[in-house]
Amino acid sequence: MAEGVLAGIPAEVRVAAWALGTMHAALLTLVGVLLFYSGGTLGQDLEGLNTAAGLGLYALLWAISLGATLGSLRRIGHDPYAPAGRVVGAGALWGGFAGAVFLLLLAAVAAFVVLVVAAADGKAADLTLGDLGVVAVAVPAFGVIGGGFAFIGGAIVGTLVTVVDIAVLGMALTLIDGPAPRE
Repeated sequence: MAEGVLAGIPAEVRVAAWALGTMHAALLTLVGVLLFYSGGTLGQDLEGLNTAAGLGLYALLWAISLGATLGSLRRIGHDPYAPAGRVVGAGALWGGFAGAVFLLLLAAVAAFVVLVVAAADGKAADLTLGDLGVVAVAVPAFGVIGGGFAFIGGAIVGTLVTVVDIAVLGMALTLIDGPAPRE
């Protein structure tokens, strides 16, 4: 399946996207764990998360990170010497998309789980037309408002991650080629 999605993309862009997307997902996971740990709620939060849910959440984050990284690399033309402003702009844009997509997919999965649990408990029959109307209004409103805030948050995170990428790439290029050419 991945080959179909990545068809027509040069091998070096695919490798860079996989490497950076994986690093981004791991970095975001590490930051999240450290934030929960520093708040003292990590143990309580992890009690309600089973292995399958945690793995699924990480897989979702990784897939979205991979897609956003690939989009950013395609936007800058995979040029390791691209101007920093163009690179950061692409990172912010695709980070924003990633934040909004992550929130919306997480909300869709949560809504699906609630419906499955309600059906399993025999409470799905208790839903009224009014309940469904509230859902029909609340879901799009959440998508627009929550998605907007998630886009802004994702753009900020995308900018920060892109700055880390530029620093790491700069170190790697210095080790391999010597200092980057000046414009």
